[in-house]
Amino acid sequence: MACECCNAKGGTIPTQQVETVVQVRQEEDPHSVDILQQLACNSLSTLSMNFSVDGETIIPVAAMGSQSSSAAHLSLGIQDMKLLRGTNLVQVLSSFGAELRCNSLNQSLTPEEAAKLYRKSFQVNKFDYFISHCWQDERFPKVVALYIHKNLHVAMIFSTIVAIILTALTRLKVLPVVAEGDSNVIDHFPWALCGGGLSFFFVLFTWHHVAFLVRPRIYFLDKFCVHQGDDDLKRLGVQSFAGFVAASDRMLLLWTTQYFTRLWCTLELAALVKSRQGLAATKFPLEILPLKLAKVSFMTWVTVFLVYAIVQFNRILGRPIPDIGILGVALLVSAFVLIRALRVYAHDRKAMHHQIENFSVQEAKCSDERDRRWVERSMLRWFADLELCNLHIRQAVREQAEERLGPERHIPTKLLMPVFLVNLFNDCDYIVGGYYDSLRKSLAGLGWAAFTLSIVPVGYRLALCFTQQRKWFLELLINTSLSLGLVLLAVSIYVTTHFVVAKPEVNAVVLCIPFLEIVVVAWLQRRSFGRC
Repeated sequence: MACECCNAKGGTIPTQQVETVVQVRQEEDPHSVDILQQLACNSLSTLSMNFSVDGETIIPVAAMGSQSSSAAHLSLGIQDMKLLRGTNLVQVLSSFGAELRCNSLNQSLTPEEAAKLYRKSFQVNKFDYFISHCWQDERFPKVVALYIHKNLHVAMIFSTIVAIILTALTRLKVLPVVAEGDSNVIDHFPWALCGGGLSFFFVLFTWHHVAFLVRPRIYFLDKFCVHQGDDDLKRLGVQSFAGFVAASDRMLLLWTTQYFTRLWCTLELAALVKSRQGLAATKFPLEILPLKLAKVSFMTWVTVFLVYAIVQFNRILGRPIPDIGILGVALLVSAFVLIRALRVYAHDRKAMHHQIENFSVQEAKCSDERDRRWVERSMLRWFADLELCNLHIRQAVREQAEERLGPERHIPTKLLMPVFLVNLFNDCDYIVGGYYDSLRKSLAGLGWAAFTLSIVPVGYRLALCFTQQRKWFLELLINTSLSLGLVLLAVSIYVTTHFVVAKPEVNAVVLCIPFLEIVVVAWLQRRSFGRC
């Protein structure tokens, strides 16, 4: 859009800044574009003057100097392409996401510390992901959510390959097994369980390092990509925030109940909706990860792996502690913790639905009320009014939450698969010893494997019935009752599959039980299977 006089010595309004204003004004009033183009061609004196279009004062960014950022508009364009800086998950997750700790964005930094943070980013042309989150949220679930986002699928594939290799090596007698001296139990060693489980967690924590070397993904994280020490760069970066969203292929939304209540989070959603208007729900570039679900999933994986490993090593050592003792304590404690966590997530999941249906930019909170007029003024340039903005966001986020997370009662199957894999790895060690040589035992193992996929969804559906917070003694009673019910269910299924279905002397009718368990888990997770 530049003309000859824009190249005059001394410079005028930077072309990209004029293009940004022209682009927005063109959407609102095509007749105003000629006015803006003429202003772009004026001499150096233009930089020191304000101009008006349709009664609205436009202040060139280059002329703002030390003026408050609230004098400018947030634009879907970029103020200066040099501000377009991205980072990667290697930097974001460094030191277990040390820079993601709660409220760390508000801490005072020395110039050296601010410069060091800024060096964690680099100039880019666009972003693959814009990380949208609330700085009031805890660090640990954010880190786990990012590990799940980037590394989970590779971790599951890699650990399965490792377990298969270790199973084959054990079968070929390359790896030793331990004789337990019990005629009812086969000789084995938990090579697949330990190798598969440990490799899963190793890859889950480290794969993003390899992925960045093979196929780097660029992320936007405000703490790294906007200078935290240089006031001018920070002001320009904040003014371009909506432009950063528009320059991203996808938004990664790390959700908690605080997210929809924060003004700057609503701005990011508004910018995404405006820049992607017209896209179908299946193509809308929003990926939602509930932080509490990420946390409870991760803790479940760790707990299940540790319980299986402890039981197997206890058997190898000759059962100094009876299996029933280890399993009893582990089941009771883990079920109580799981139910408590699932009730918290169930409460938040219901709150998500309520927050989306009643989303309102006007009611969002911000740490500095001076930002409100600035943000709302920018949204009014993108939408006819704030209520229209609210309606667009409600529709887009509601459809995407349904698309990505499923209905309120659903837990994504990918978050259940690591529990299934731990059980599979454990069974691999028994397959080597010949435990599953009979059809009945194989069907019993298949049925129990199906149940491991359903234990968390069943607990979650129970939790959904008791989401209301009560007095502490009632909370204790509810959590204890639900956890005991879950434990009794698990014990009954285990006894049925391993001591009824597996016994050759029992009527063959019981062989339908494993298939019934498969049908149940398929019904519980039908939403995930429906998307495949």
